[in-house]
Amino acid sequence: RDRGIDVDFMPDLGKDKEKLRELIGQYDGLAIRSATKVTPKILDAADTKPFGFMRFDPGPGWGGHCIPIDPFYLTWKAREIDLPTRFIELAGEVNRAMPLHTVDTVAALADCDANRKKLAEAGYAEVLFRAMATVRDKQLRRLCTRVLGMIARDESCAEVFRPHVAAVVELMAHDDPETQLHAATLGAALTRDEACRRDLNRSVTRVAGMLKRWTESPDGEFHRVALHLGSNLVVDPEAKTEMMRGTAPTLKAFMSQSRSKDPEVQLALAAFLSK
Repeated sequence: RDRGIDVDFMPDLGKDKEKLRELIGQYDGLAIRSATKVTPKILDAADTKPFGFMRFDPGPGWGGHCIPIDPFYLTWKAREIDLPTRFIELAGEVNRAMPLHTVDTVAALADCDANRKKLAEAGYAEVLFRAMATVRDKQLRRLCTRVLGMIARDESCAEVFRPHVAAVVELMAHDDPETQLHAATLGAALTRDEACRRDLNRSVTRVAGMLKRWTESPDGEFHRVALHLGSNLVVDPEAKTEMMRGTAPTLKAFMSQSRSKDPEVQLALAAFLSK
């Protein structure tokens, strides 16, 4: 008050997000603590202030460096005097496991048909692609790719994948076979969308080489997904021309599956030849 500023201290207000949203309009400024339940509505209300507001929308994982990085400077220094800092190291292990835990939760939701469009509309496809780009973890990459394939089963979700077709091709070309398989399944689902199929066919020479390699794999799952993806791609003339180019190695690899006893492979091969 001495400086002409009235300050109210309400430490428990942040726990009631609706009450907080109602009161924001009565103040020129607001300082909140990390325990405050921040929602998009509260951020929108705070954004009405004339100055001093920078918006950060909450999402999975952590932000900044104070939690995941700074404490480990202390750990590093403590090792010089043989002082254990097990609590900090345990906290770090929990933090590093959270992205995988978050994606695992999304996977459980995506396993239900009714949830896939909701996840796509909420931006989870974008989050999963970003997670793979920023967190270098094999298990996370495999799980993210599998979940993306689950979301893409809903054909109405194809639009959210259109900006990421090039990333899908890179995942299909990854040196990890499990990532390749999940990415190929994702790619096959996306070919039902004309825009995604057109973008995939921009890399048709590269994709054709992958199809040949997968068809020659001893793994029957690769045979099924390769034929399914190939039969969807050849709807477009440029892909059909590529499959027939030169000695047509991809076509020969596909025809070698005519001896397969897998009904799904036989159906996929028949679909491919009919196109």
